[in-house]
Amino acid sequence: MTILYQLPAFPVEEQLKSVVSILEEKLPPGAPRGVQFYLGQTRNGLLSVDAVKDVIQRTIPSQYQNSFHLPFASRYVDSQCRLDEPASEAFLGQYLALAQDLGCKTVLVHTGTTYYHPLATLPEGVDRKYQWGVRSPEDLESSKHEVYRRLHAIAVQYPNLDVALENAPLPMNNTSGIDPKKAFLNNMVTTADQIKNFIDYAKCTVENLGLCLDTNHYLRMLSAMALYEHQDPEIRGMFAAIGRREDTNLPTLTDALLSGGRLFIVQFADNNGWELGKRDVRAIAPSRNPYQLRSVIRMIQENEREIPVSFDVDETDYVARPHQRRTLDWILSGVETPIE
Repeated sequence: MTILYQLPAFPVEEQLKSVVSILEEKLPPGAPRGVQFYLGQTRNGLLSVDAVKDVIQRTIPSQYQNSFHLPFASRYVDSQCRLDEPASEAFLGQYLALAQDLGCKTVLVHTGTTYYHPLATLPEGVDRKYQWGVRSPEDLESSKHEVYRRLHAIAVQYPNLDVALENAPLPMNNTSGIDPKKAFLNNMVTTADQIKNFIDYAKCTVENLGLCLDTNHYLRMLSAMALYEHQDPEIRGMFAAIGRREDTNLPTLTDALLSGGRLFIVQFADNNGWELGKRDVRAIAPSRNPYQLRSVIRMIQENEREIPVSFDVDETDYVARPHQRRTLDWILSGVETPIE
């Protein structure tokens, strides 16, 4: 089969027109294409459902095969986005219905199970149960059960949508290299072991429940693992939620996911690596880990199922999108050489 090429965009006219223009310019005739509609984090404010639906229907060609990224919260706590809490059902439900109305094939979802670092000072008003180490192992197992149960319920309610759970990064804060206590933790779908645990569950339930593999997130986690044995309590605390050390490389994980038939979509980008003292961790064009990413692309191209790949490289200009253009060019050229 082949890749279904997608670019991510906020549902505003300028961005939507930009990604359509880039896809039409870059892709050969007949290559499958679409847009990943990305609503972003809840604290940044969300457009109304009607406004999102209107601008997408006015702007995106009817033949496009699109995906929908549900709203999320990754570096703060929002019960509306936590799949282990009842408030998520009504909140996320309105966007699931929208994705279905728009004819999207795939919907991406985060677990929302974000915890503050064990040594962090909690913001005023934040419940202590959202600090890692407060909940008992039994409570955490119950939380995982609720997340899995709600994902299953979503997949049953929306059988025409592929429900793809996105793997979380470690750490979940781009600037935590300066102060590791500012790292947020997620105890689900971060390491290969946790991802495989979820896939084992999904394979026992319904056909339309699977994974979104964010290569940037996974590569960030692998770079952080270099400090797994560090003795500083702030560094050790950063790893508290993920359990044992996990060294599975990205191509090996991708191969396992493809073999299991539950890789539904890929958010594709390299990562410049997490390091102590480093302020910025970014999703970049394939330059730090090009050979791992080349293997991922080739495995997707050889897979019998058409896999959507969204080029989620960070930009400062989300109209011109120079970095996403370079990444798309790299894929189309045969992924032979690193991007300088």
